[in-house]
Amino acid sequence: MFTDKPAERSFITDLQTNMDYINNQKLREEGPVTNVNFYDVRDEQQFNYEQIFNMSTYPYMILFEKGQIVLETQEPEEIVKYNEGKTPNED
Repeated sequence: MFTDKPAERSFITDLQTNMDYINNQKLREEGPVTNVNFYDVRDEQQFNYEQIFNMSTYPYMILFEKGQIVLETQEPEEIVKYNEGKTPNED
């Protein structure tokens, strides 16, 4: 997750609720979500994430699977919808 201001408590709570749902419902064949990274684009980073991912509004979430971007969104619920829509044999 990328942000340009201190993360709002309500957003973090909503994100955690959705991650818990994905994990508790076992929606991911690969196993539970175990890692969510937070980046503040205002901080000096090794890479310019805003430029690399063409971000202009925040919060901005990018979901990677097997080294590929599979979803870009600003809504935690979209991550649940993405995982609910996958079939058990789909990568």
